[in-house]
Amino acid sequence: MWPDAGARDALAAAAEALRRACGGRAPPARNLHLTLAFLGDVHAAQLPDLMDIAGGLAAASFELTLDRIGYWRQHRLVWAGPQDCPAALQALAAELADALQARGFDIERRRFLPHLTLLRDARRAPATTELGPISWHVQQFALVCSRPAMPGVHYDIVSDWPLAGAPARL
Repeated sequence: MWPDAGARDALAAAAEALRRACGGRAPPARNLHLTLAFLGDVHAAQLPDLMDIAGGLAAASFELTLDRIGYWRQHRLVWAGPQDCPAALQALAAELADALQARGFDIERRRFLPHLTLLRDARRAPATTELGPISWHVQQFALVCSRPAMPGVHYDIVSDWPLAGAPARL
């Protein structure tokens, strides 16, 4: 899920402030996203299944508030996430995971922890665990292909789907 422009700009500013305090690398603002399910390498022949799965999800749009900063020492990664995960987000992630698993996709089945990566290779943990709050109304989700680029990664949106209650695109 990609934050709207206002949330993306606020997250990029938070990442830059954290980079100055913690070291590391902030992703480009255009790369800030929240992953619902990581699939790893997927063959082109599996794309129709993924499109079918995503198109069959029935989830409502929701408000997401990122108000927490976390640090994963083993990965030297600083992230932003919600103190309280919206029920609609939990339901969307669970429905997607179940559908992927039912179609034979190999996914991690650990507890879903919604987060956006703000820093990689951070030299130290942030001094605070509080953020923002930064909010956006999540109205769609996307199937995204990542590919190596210099520096970092480039993301291509394969397709996206609106969530129920989101305004129709013209």
